Amino acid sequence: MCGQNFDLVIRNGTVIDGTVAAGRAGDVGVTGDRITAELNPNMFAALCSSI
Repeated sequence: MCGQNFDLVIRNGTVIDGTVAAGRAGDVGVTGDRITAELNPNMFAALCSSI
């Protein structure tokens, strides 16, 4: 997962997918104007180093 470069990583947010399902905790990776990855909370921290 960390082999991919993201412009922005949002950690520990509430992910709302646009369906009637309840929001859930998660991390997302954004590239350009698109969400390009979604992981369980803190998975980016476990897989990637922070700057």
